[in-house]
Amino acid sequence: MNDSLSVFPKNCLRMVEFGSCWTRRRLWRLMLLCSGLTAGWAFSSWVEASEGVLRPDLVVLADPDGSMEPGVRSTLSLARLLYRYDGVMGDLSLADTESIDVARMAGRSAKVVFIDAPLAFFSVTFGHEVFGHGARAREQGLTSSYRFHLVQPYSSLFGQHDEFAGEAYWGHPNQVDRDIALVTGGIEADYRMAYWIVHDLMRYGGASYGDLLMYMAARASYASSFFQPQKATDERDDVHQYVGLLQTRFNRWTDTERDSIASRLSTAYGWNWVDPMMIFAIHGLLVDHLGHGRRWSAAPLPSVGSVHFLPWTSVNASPWGMEHQLDVFMQRDGVVVDVYGRVGSSRLAASAGGGVRVSGAKPASFLGWSAHVDGWYQPETLLSERNVFERPSTIGGNIGTETDFSLGSSVGLVLSAAYKTRGYLPARPLERGLYGYAGLRWTLP
Repeated sequence: MNDSLSVFPKNCLRMVEFGSCWTRRRLWRLMLLCSGLTAGWAFSSWVEASEGVLRPDLVVLADPDGSMEPGVRSTLSLARLLYRYDGVMGDLSLADTESIDVARMAGRSAKVVFIDAPLAFFSVTFGHEVFGHGARAREQGLTSSYRFHLVQPYSSLFGQHDEFAGEAYWGHPNQVDRDIALVTGGIEADYRMAYWIVHDLMRYGGASYGDLLMYMAARASYASSFFQPQKATDERDDVHQYVGLLQTRFNRWTDTERDSIASRLSTAYGWNWVDPMMIFAIHGLLVDHLGHGRRWSAAPLPSVGSVHFLPWTSVNASPWGMEHQLDVFMQRDGVVVDVYGRVGSSRLAASAGGGVRVSGAKPASFLGWSAHVDGWYQPETLLSERNVFERPSTIGGNIGTETDFSLGSSVGLVLSAAYKTRGYLPARPLERGLYGYAGLRWTLP
């Protein structure tokens, strides 16, 4: 590995080889391309939903820095658009059936193996690299480049055996808080994609099989490395890099101290799998889609009166070790409220946070509105100093809003603005200041 570069790839998946230096100009071109594809397919007859259910809106969002939140949401929307190809499969006798038809089930299984699962892996990995690691690099003024490899089953068919899905390259800042953000950026992007899939499931009452595949891919990212971090010894492995940087950050240099950090990461990661959504995703794929050919799975959400709710667990790879997070989503009449709390469990430093997000409100017929407020108590984030092991804890916050102005029956203009203080908040800039994004929203049949 070149001493001037850090290599932080994604584990377990393999992608089509692609190498490029992603400048801001190229990211804007990518967003324009996505807009063109979305606009074109929006009026294609073969993208019509076959089951008469609501589908999540598609968005193409961007900001001058190619940040994580708009990038991940745009990637998810483009993937959803690509999954609409399955609308033609009814003509191939793979459509919905009430009974289990072995021949059709075999056809759907082949479709999932050769088309749908690779597309899910590609979508998650693209977001992980370009809008995870890449977004954190661009935030620090670094130029990044990427390489991807063939996914399974194509990697085996064509004799490619690289362990990693892709690799991101950039200049190394050699400042531990910045380095940790670069390493964990991909994991943040995976979490954010899973978050929006759960959010949209709450809003629309279910999820497509494509969403369920992407959800499983995002949640399983780096599972083997997190469960056995002592065995994650490849220098390109995000978890291996993360453990080493925690040693540097907290001045824990011995092998025993490294093993202790790794063991606590592994234990904390189990919280990621106390997840009712994962059970629903597996059932939706195996029973609803493979068994019966349904492209949409209705979620059996618990309710109190007219309010539906869903608990959701996740972990954050923070600058001071793993944090446990619990979100409680609530939905009524299309308005989704997410209340969450997070707390550190690494024993390296104390941290806690929480917040609330409201989305889907309609103050007027032409206007959609969302807002979020976050707060935290955590060690001070330092972006210039080195070798500061003991730091005071600080209180910080983040507040923002998003509006959706309807431009017609199926198109809207999305504008978002927010302000945060310096500190760690998943998928948000580290530094204090204003940030936001803009873009377009399409509502497809």
